[in-house]
Amino acid sequence: MSAERAVFLPRDLVGYGYRAAVWPFHAVVFGSMVRNIPRTADGVMRLPGHHRANAA
Repeated sequence: MSAERAVFLPRDLVGYGYRAAVWPFHAVVFGSMVRNIPRTADGVMRLPGHHRANAA
């Protein structure tokens, strides 16, 4: 498992406004992305020619 994190630190009122405006969209986009990554990876591993290195 891996983790990535990006941090936005607003400096002024415009930055706080931007963060408040885009937060709902980020929650939708990145929430669905986090759910879809394992599904996609599992589907790729089922393709012919691919195998899991540490399969039990």
